[in-house]
Amino acid sequence: MQALDKAEIGERLKRYRLEKKLTLKEIEALSGVSATHISEIERGKSSPTVGALTRIAEAMGSEAAFFVEAEELPQVSQLSAGSRRRYRFMEPPVAIESLSGSVPHSRMSVMLMTWEKGAVSTGEVNRHEGEEFILVRKGILEVYVEEGRHILKEGDSLHYHASSPHRIENIGDAACEALVVTVPSFKI
Repeated sequence: MQALDKAEIGERLKRYRLEKKLTLKEIEALSGVSATHISEIERGKSSPTVGALTRIAEAMGSEAAFFVEAEELPQVSQLSAGSRRRYRFMEPPVAIESLSGSVPHSRMSVMLMTWEKGAVSTGEVNRHEGEEFILVRKGILEVYVEEGRHILKEGDSLHYHASSPHRIENIGDAACEALVVTVPSFKI
């Protein structure tokens, strides 16, 4: 397999970042690699270290190999349970485990999300482009969409336009786990 040169790596990185609608600052926040360095890589002015490229790729939901191999990633991605990435944020925590792999140009994200008791998806009402689908696997979620309040128990689902103001909270006595699908893909 032929490797790409630094200009081609940079072009591929920039194209993919723009397809994901991520800014340099967003990638910096997610990866810990400075926006200046990412910009230099994208312009072919700097060669990334393996560590930096791996962190940048993970921040965009991809694999470092996608940016350095001459061949595109396969059109099918299988993830074993032990290989999935898990992110935690907020307090009490919300954990996100990505279930969708690195299929090039995918517009969909599938996640297993866990809200600890009392956890809220965001501190404020959220709204963004696209659609969201939630299927509660265990526990109870309270989901506000527009002015409507929806209580979701085990096995219940909800589908809505994410451009509507929405907020998700675990109102149960234990952790709540749900399958969440977003289109376009969610930026972790």
